[in-house]
Amino acid sequence: MEQGRAARDPWLYKAEYNRRLMQMVTRRRETIRTGAAVAKQYLVAGSRTFLEALQAKGLLLYLASGTDQPDVLEEANILGLDSFFKEIAGAPAGEVRCRKEEIVRRLLHENQIHGEELAVIGDGKVEIGIACEAGAVALCFASHEMDMPGVDARKRSRLIAAGAQAIISDYLALDDVIAWLGL
Repeated sequence: MEQGRAARDPWLYKAEYNRRLMQMVTRRRETIRTGAAVAKQYLVAGSRTFLEALQAKGLLLYLASGTDQPDVLEEANILGLDSFFKEIAGAPAGEVRCRKEEIVRRLLHENQIHGEELAVIGDGKVEIGIACEAGAVALCFASHEMDMPGVDARKRSRLIAAGAQAIISDYLALDDVIAWLGL
């Protein structure tokens, strides 16, 4: 890729990022499809139980991702998480724009709720910044990607700078997380 052109064209940057990301994701998907791995191996520890607890409380859950729409839908399905969400929204394929801000604004408007009635849970500075701007609760997870316990210090710093109100490495302390969210 031509360096100068990539810096001027955000689509080229996103396409290259997506290409690299999808190489890893495709390998992981195949390990699940072939039975060489189970979906749980690729989930943040305790996340399925956390989603079950939120669902049991009658909360509406939405998933917004910067990953292209077809890919985020397939990944949620392969991981067995799609049934938890009222809506799964990825980035429009072939576009630079991310739908996270659009989703947060729509949820606040359509449901006539105030920011503090919305919790944004994620690991990216984009969604945390959006949450803070909207006055929502911002719960972040900064886990290590490759099976290392504890909080990733580099991710933690980025999330604090974005406005994280709480940072966890996993959802194993479920009661504490639920209590912190005020549920």
